[in-house]
Amino acid sequence: MPEKTWSNEAKEALTSFIWRKNLRELFHILSRTVTMLNRKLIRKDDLYFGTQSNPIGEYQNEGDRIKAAIDISNGHKKKAAEMLKVSRKTLYAHMKKFGIPTDYGKSMT
Repeated sequence: MPEKTWSNEAKEALTSFIWRKNLRELFHILSRTVTMLNRKLIRKDDLYFGTQSNPIGEYQNEGDRIKAAIDISNGHKKKAAEMLKVSRKTLYAHMKKFGIPTDYGKSMT
């Protein structure tokens, strides 16, 4: 198989994505991308992180994906963490990483 190169945007997308399960998930995305493309350069648009049946899997930007999960769960962090398949502690760590306030999603009443 010919050698592939990764664009900087593709590298950034891979490093900013929240890997919910383990390295097997990363391996599947990488192997699927490398084997399906005929060209040498792999771009961000070539990476596919979600499924159509998963509304929060469609976001390439993890900050937006986290916000969407919190919005869908009406601000409940435990439910949002379950949607993202991470622990609540991990959700809060990623919220901090992406600059999302811990009170994000709480109503302003």
